[in-house]
Amino acid sequence: CLYNTNIMKRFNFLWLLFILILLNSCGEDKENTILQEYSFDTENKLNDQAAISEQNNTGNQGLKPYYVMNKQFGMPIGVMPIPSTWIKQEANAENILFEAPNGVKVYNEIFNSFFYSNSPQRNQFTLQSGGNVKPIKSLQLLINEELKPFIESQGGRYINQFPLPQLAQFDNYLFKSTPEQRQTDCVVTEWEGPDGKLSMVIVRYFIAQYTSIGGLDWGYTLNSLEAPKAEYESAKNTYINALLNFQINPQWVQTNNQYYAQAAQQSNAAHQQRMASIQAQGQQILAAGRARSQAMD
Repeated sequence: CLYNTNIMKRFNFLWLLFILILLNSCGEDKENTILQEYSFDTENKLNDQAAISEQNNTGNQGLKPYYVMNKQFGMPIGVMPIPSTWIKQEANAENILFEAPNGVKVYNEIFNSFFYSNSPQRNQFTLQSGGNVKPIKSLQLLINEELKPFIESQGGRYINQFPLPQLAQFDNYLFKSTPEQRQTDCVVTEWEGPDGKLSMVIVRYFIAQYTSIGGLDWGYTLNSLEAPKAEYESAKNTYINALLNFQINPQWVQTNNQYYAQAAQQSNAAHQQRMASIQAQGQQILAAGRARSQAMD
């Protein structure tokens, strides 16, 4: 995967972060999930207290619901409260999801996941099935070895990071397709761009270790925001509250769980069948060798 650095410098460094994710997927069929707007009537209303808290954090500018849907199943995932001044942007070169008149920009969510096992055969089978195989990295190593060097190489300056356990706890609501030991973590990283604007990149990290089939899935979701210095703190708190107050559609959870539970079962069955086939071929080779030896005797 090659890119023109002169062209890349024309974009702000959060757009460069988006390119970094694409670069990490070079040679892989990586899953990048971008949520799209979808309007629907639902009884799953926003919690009143959460809405009041959010209203206070956004300077009493008012809230509106932003609905998202899952393209795979053609149904809404849920609804998130955002300020009324955040305007949904159509598809654009900078990957902007929302933009406000005060210069605040929120970028499309990016999701990446990988599989890894101590079994080379299972890793090879995952690759042949179109999956992504990559040795696990801790959340801090991911930030130190991939996020920091790239952003700093483009003129960004690391400022701070802090944990966000509430969002990690929220992410535990995700499906469990097979018996697993699941861990989640979340860190908010903060940056200053070469143009003086401040940015936030939320890294939502997970590990799902499967006790029944061996191996694990791991990966992360990135939520990014950029704002002028005078607007940054308010915008940061607003976006974090919006993510924490996301209301999930129960029907999507059920459909999602059923689909991936079935997919996991099929994957495991295919792996067992492949291993049985390899073992059978080995037995045939040994039997043929014994037959030749007996014939020579």
